[in-house]
Amino acid sequence: MNKLFISIIILVAVQASLAGIDVPDFRDLTMEDGLPSNYVTCITQDSRGFMWFGTSNGLVRYDGYHCKIYQNYSEESGGISYFSICSLLNDSKGILWIGTFARGLNRYDPEQDTFIWYKLDTEDSTSICSNHLLNALYEDSQGQLWIGTVHGLNRYDADHDCFIRYTNTLVDSSAVRPEAINCIFEDSKKNFWLGTEGGGLVLYDRINRKAVRFKHNPKNHRSISNNFIYSIFEDKSGVLWVGSESGFDCLRYSGDGPIFTHEGKGMPSHICSKTVYDVYTNKDCSELIHQVPQADFIDSRGNIWIATIYGGVKYYNASKNAFHTYRYEHGDSQGLKNASVLAFYENKDGSIWIGVDHGGLHLFNRKILSFTHYPLDPGEPDDTFNETVLTLEKDSDGDLWIGTYGKGVYRMNHKSGQFTHYMPEQNNPASLNFPIVYSIFEDSRKNIWLGTYGKGMSLYDRKNDGFLQTFPYIYKNLVRKFYEDSQKNLWICTSPGLYLYNRDNMTFREWQPDPNAENSLSSNWVTLVFEDSRSDKWIGTGYGLNHFNPEDSTFTLYTAEKDGLPNSYIAGILEDDNGYLWLSTGIGLSKFDPVNSTFNNYDVYDGLQGNQFNTNACFKSKTGELFFGGVHGFTYFYPDSIQDVENIPTVAITDFQLFNKSIKPGYKNSPLQKEISLTDEIRLTHDQHSFSFEFAVLDYINPK
Repeated sequence: MNKLFISIIILVAVQASLAGIDVPDFRDLTMEDGLPSNYVTCITQDSRGFMWFGTSNGLVRYDGYHCKIYQNYSEESGGISYFSICSLLNDSKGILWIGTFARGLNRYDPEQDTFIWYKLDTEDSTSICSNHLLNALYEDSQGQLWIGTVHGLNRYDADHDCFIRYTNTLVDSSAVRPEAINCIFEDSKKNFWLGTEGGGLVLYDRINRKAVRFKHNPKNHRSISNNFIYSIFEDKSGVLWVGSESGFDCLRYSGDGPIFTHEGKGMPSHICSKTVYDVYTNKDCSELIHQVPQADFIDSRGNIWIATIYGGVKYYNASKNAFHTYRYEHGDSQGLKNASVLAFYENKDGSIWIGVDHGGLHLFNRKILSFTHYPLDPGEPDDTFNETVLTLEKDSDGDLWIGTYGKGVYRMNHKSGQFTHYMPEQNNPASLNFPIVYSIFEDSRKNIWLGTYGKGMSLYDRKNDGFLQTFPYIYKNLVRKFYEDSQKNLWICTSPGLYLYNRDNMTFREWQPDPNAENSLSSNWVTLVFEDSRSDKWIGTGYGLNHFNPEDSTFTLYTAEKDGLPNSYIAGILEDDNGYLWLSTGIGLSKFDPVNSTFNNYDVYDGLQGNQFNTNACFKSKTGELFFGGVHGFTYFYPDSIQDVENIPTVAITDFQLFNKSIKPGYKNSPLQKEISLTDEIRLTHDQHSFSFEFAVLDYINPK
């Protein structure tokens, strides 16, 4: 993955937050979660999959659950040399290198869980040239390790376990001492660049040890803007981005030689150029850049990690972008009026009517990502608007029917936009039978059916503009959903039970749970009926997904406990173009393969609006996009864009204890020859009979 994507994510986050839509869900790792400091300087991942963070107060190994902190500074016991970490590098050989603030370089020994120190020895010219400010660790294309320090450049000679110094060759004649190297970078043309502390940008010839220096010239607007360089990065087009104390510059070449274009006006010092690449085009990003200037990293599973000065570590899974989410933003005049989305209906032009709990009716304009709010009672002030829209349906005339909680039904005329309001009326048997209307449905015969909370169903009388209540069989039922199948059968989902209504003879067939029947309906709390492209019928209930067997009118049940659903409450069912069923539940979404009876589950950490979804708040758009409404907004996506991760994350044993005390290799009477995560076998004596293990699944977005 291109590292530029990190900065694009940040840019999108700022822009999207203004509209409340698709805000990347960064998770935080701070001192409250076990970090020794919220000042994080660097991030890397080792070959086993552990994340490593350098902080101002110790080195951290993170496994998704716990932070293991290295703060033992004894060389004899294999501790790390210093608490303040400047840089980290996991090289191509799997060796972890740690640069410190004041006590040299460390190499981590994973087998013994110890550190080997490399320090300046004034009597040994092959030792590292400085102990201070090892800000830059870099492996070039030839596998050579380079170390930038406050006193110059070093190359590690792995064959002889020593260092070659490149210090004096970089010094200006006027310099008093070797200059500090803040960053190292090799571009796609194998050019070797050094960013210095006050000496500008250096193009270095490693073979001939010659340097071409680019320094700020106040008389030349094409020169680099500052001599204090903190980061170097190359984009896909080959342009070099240089972060300095004045923001950042782009280096391009023309017939007249190198040209630096200053792009980062107003950007803070110590800028990380790859973090802010492309962000300069948005003026609203400057405050965010102040928060994340340190370092960024993409791990082996595509997770994005950002080190911050005061906020610890922020991390995010870019694959979540496949799920798009709109959440309620308080004070957003063009957004939703409240959080919980209960109903959808799509217009021919692609705009979407949305019903909201205590937020009323909205029209969502997909093109400009804005909402128009429609008060159902125009005489009521907008700031006190409080309707709950439970269901939406357009009839064959184009009028929009709106069922509400407690305020009956509204019908919006498609030509005039005027509302007609229907409420129960005393002594009027043709009026609406109850003010809470959960479902409205027009069938293929152009009958408009209404389901209520606790008073059954009614039929709209077009001729007299009233309602017929001639269905005493389910008079006291809560009717959640009407559904007409491909054979024009009308199904009615209620509490308690499922009904099939014969409109010709006005009779009902009923299914309810039978504890004495093995394949009966699983629950009398029926939420919906759905017929898939194979003509199979699926019934969602308060306890499980039921597959209807028409031959004997029995049901096959799928539950969370038995079959792998994330939750047994089925709120919605939609089918994608490949025949998979998408189920919204009380805890997340599930992709169900009806052929193989398997489930793939997704929750809030995958980018959903939340884990709880609302009953029958779902629809499939004309373009195949799926929408699901929940208690924090709504999630929408194209199913083909959701790619399941096929590689199973590593499971690592992270601790071994005898009598509740952690055991390390090398200690007296320790049964471990290697660190526990690298150990294949443990032999215990007869008296070492109380032991335990800890383990971690190295998946950092959703470790649970």
